[in-house]
Formats: sequence, C-alpha cells, structure tokens
Amino acid sequence: MHTAKIIFSLTAIIASSLMSCVSVTESELSQSSPKSNSSNGETSAKKSQPQLKLDSPSILSVSDQSKPNSETILNEVISRQKSLQVCNFEFDSEAAREWSKVYTNDQGQYLVKLLCFMAAYQGAFTFLQVDTTQAELKIEPLELEVAGFPEFDPKTKILSNAYKFTGAGTCIQETQHYWNGDGLRLISSQLIDQVPNACAESGARSPSDNQLITTNSVGTAKLGMTLGELKQDLGEDATFKATPLGVDAGEGIKVTQYGNVLYLLGFAEQKQPITNNSQITMITVDNPSYRTTAGIGAGTPLKEAVAAYGQATLSYNWNNEGREYIKFAQGLGADTGVWIRSNQWTLTEFAGIYSDTKSEFNETQKYHDHAGIGSITIRK
Repeated sequence: MHTAKIIFSLTAIIASSLMSCVSVTESELSQSSPKSNSSNGETSAKKSQPQLKLDSPSILSVSDQSKPNSETILNEVISRQKSLQVCNFEFDSEAAREWSKVYTNDQGQYLVKLLCFMAAYQGAFTFLQVDTTQAELKIEPLELEVAGFPEFDPKTKILSNAYKFTGAGTCIQETQHYWNGDGLRLISSQLIDQVPNACAESGARSPSDNQLITTNSVGTAKLGMTLGELKQDLGEDATFKATPLGVDAGEGIKVTQYGNVLYLLGFAEQKQPITNNSQITMITVDNPSYRTTAGIGAGTPLKEAVAAYGQATLSYNWNNEGREYIKFAQGLGADTGVWIRSNQWTLTEFAGIYSDTKSEFNETQKYHDHAGIGSITIRK
C-alpha cells in the first residue's frame, strides 16, 4: 500500500526537487524598491499611490499624504519576495499578480495571500501580514504555506483551505485559521473522505515516523538529543532561530523548514547561551502535519480527540496568563509529561464553557463546538 505523507510544506507536497534559499544582495534590494516614474504616460491612479522607501527587510517608510492601497501592498510584497524570504522554492510573479489577494480588517492591518506558483491541480500559497497603522509600513511573513485554493472570510475572520492529496481529490485535508490582525491561529485540521475510506487506504491517516508524536519525540526531534544532532538530522533546508517561549519558559529555538514552522525547542540551561551542545528538554508542536498513533495532533477537533483518549477536562489559571490546557482520561493525552493546549483565542477566548470565570482557577468538561487542540508539548 502506498503511504501518503501529510506535509503542509508546499515544496515537499508539490515539487519533486528542492532549491536552496536565495541570498539577497545589495543590488537585489535596490531593485526591489519602487522607483518613481516621471514619464508622461503615468496614470493619475499611479501618481496618487504613496512612494515606498526600502528601510529594512520588513519595514518601509510611507508618506504622510496617503496610506497604501491593496494594489500597492501586493506590488511591494511581490517585488520584495526574495528579501522577505518567502516562496523560496519557486516563485511566478506573473501568476502571483493574477491569483494573489489582499484582505483588510479595516483597522490598518492587511492579510496578503501570495501565490508562489500554480501546480497541476492546486496552487502553492504563503501568507504575510502588513501593518499600515504606523509611520512605517511593516511586512511580516506568517510562516505558513499551504497547497490548495485558500479563501478568507472577512466577516468570520476565518481562512479556509482544502488540500487534495491526489488530483482526483478522494481524500482532502481541510484546515481553518483565524486572523484578527495578529498572526494566523489554527482552529482545525481534518482529513475528509470524499469516497469511503479513501484517506485510510491512501495511508493519509497513518503518520510516518518523521511526523509522529510520542511521549519522547516529535518526528525527528527527540528529548535528550542535542541541538547539533537535530541540525545534522534535518539538514541544510531547516533554519533555527532564537525565540521567546513565554514569560516562564525562557528562550528557545524555532525550527522552520520549507516555509512552515515545524516545532519549538526548549532547553534545560535557560540561563546559559544555547549552543549545538544544548540538550533538548521540551518540544512544542502546533503544526497539524504531526500526529500521534491515534491520529491526534494540532487542529484535531476535541470531539475526535475524546473518541481516541476519553473524556476531556479543560482548565485555565489566571496566574498562568489564562492559558487553557486539556487533559484526557487515557493515552498520551493523560501522560503527566505531556501538555496539551486548546485552540483558545480564536473564535472564543476559551475553548471550554465555564460557569465561573472570576475564580483564579477554573475547570470544565463542557466545550464549544469549534473546540480543538491548539498545540502539544512534550517534556523531559
């Protein structure tokens, strides 16, 4: 039986070979900056657009006379694709102008759906967030790439996508993300059979070893291994960047590959600089490509997780920044070394339904229909 791997990275799904990331020279940066056009053929619409000046890889100066419109924002993103380090595998600027789209929340923030390239039966898209509320226009890649034809609903603030594992579309992966101007938060990720048992027969419901979550590993990353060992295993296509893990967890490492965040790493020596010899003691994953043997992972609706791990108890503590956690009756979800976060701060503040929200600690076994798993953390 052929095993289909669930890989959100478009380069791994659609492409047959890999291209190394493109370095940006000073000349390329200067070419990406918009230049004024003094020709008589310039339209009045173009004249009214603000002149954007390249200031850094993510920040642009904008004139005080007017704010950039959607067309200006899209043109700037396309012209600076290399310096923004998005669509590194392949980028078709002409197709991007036709298929990309810019959405706004009417508060000065914009969500850019950028087409990297069009494949045989679906597109490869990445997403960026643009803030126009300050004197400088800020463009931030959201480190999410999907295959399909994603659509954003400004009323619900939900970005929906359906990825076909094959051209026939007998098994698809449906995902929903929430955007309110502050990043994209995963609401749900589900495998849908378009014909009976299609996902199981294709192997899509069985995670491969490099996408399996256990009590001591998340894919290639294992508790107890050193950062240097993980770098060697993942190869040159992976990037490792320092990132804050929270007020009580210190600094960690964010691991990214092919445009998507794989997971976050924590280390025991929080007061010491992280080196290749640092030992991994915590792994947090919110990438829905990674799942347990029961098929549970980030984005799994709580109802499905309950079917696998038994009754769910949700709780939060205001002394812990109101973070909402889920414990199950059995299996990995009941392990003391595993922390499971809900998909709170998406459609509702909490996934659970609480009778009392004033107490310092609150607990419930009732939850909203959209409740699901937001992330899974394993610890040593």
